[in-house]
Amino acid sequence: MTKPKPAIFFDRDGVLIRDKRYTYKPRDIELVKNCQDTLQNLKQHGFLIFVITNQSGVARNFYGASQVVEAHKTLQNLLGPQASIDEFFVCTHIEVDSPHPHARPCNCRKPATGLLELAFKKHSIDKEKTWLVGDRKSDIECAKNFGLKSIQYVNSQYELHPSPDHSIKDLADIIKIVKKHGI
Repeated sequence: MTKPKPAIFFDRDGVLIRDKRYTYKPRDIELVKNCQDTLQNLKQHGFLIFVITNQSGVARNFYGASQVVEAHKTLQNLLGPQASIDEFFVCTHIEVDSPHPHARPCNCRKPATGLLELAFKKHSIDKEKTWLVGDRKSDIECAKNFGLKSIQYVNSQYELHPSPDHSIKDLADIIKIVKKHGI
């Protein structure tokens, strides 16, 4: 049996890349400050790196699932092999309270924990040393619902959660936090 590894789950839009609302075109993928260096540093410390993202633009017919895959390939290319994402977990559903005809309940749209459950089934992850980093209230709720430590990336674009475990304004600060808690 493989020894469980620590992991960091990142929201995608607004955390790893600039949030341009329904970002799917490769030309629109732009890394946030210190993204590549932070992920590379985490990888060097033995962390698995995952993306957990809501992409309702697929259900809204703004773009297709294949375009999400292409966007993720572009993100991987920008990050390079030393800072690569181990796996992307994507919910393509729409909020239940949306008037959209495809709106339906699911167990994977954050703050639900279905994508985290899937990741933990597929990978040997040390839950005690795992974090979720997000910029929205729903990201932090997802972490809390699953029993993970949370880091809110504050970018003033979305409503903040009232009680994340930590708040940061620079991704590079993640390293200080995980070191403080024992990598």
